[in-house]
Amino acid sequence: MRRILTIGLVCLMTYTSAASAADLTMPVKAPPPPEEPAVVFEWWPLLFLIPVGLCIAFCGGHHHRTECTSAGGCFEVD
Repeated sequence: MRRILTIGLVCLMTYTSAASAADLTMPVKAPPPPEEPAVVFEWWPLLFLIPVGLCIAFCGGHHHRTECTSAGGCFEVD
């Protein structure tokens, strides 16, 4: 009697259950999107830009024109 009852319950559970073997292996919802990397301020280009800016600010007024000759070397014209 127990065997018949067990077989009947197993058949009833498989008939009423909507889940199949393929459904059990598939995820229920999509995985979360990957996190975007945080934007980090790059400060090292300032190490180059600050001296260049200072040179332009302080040396910009000097307009020396030099001419070079093959025999006499270089000399300033202005």
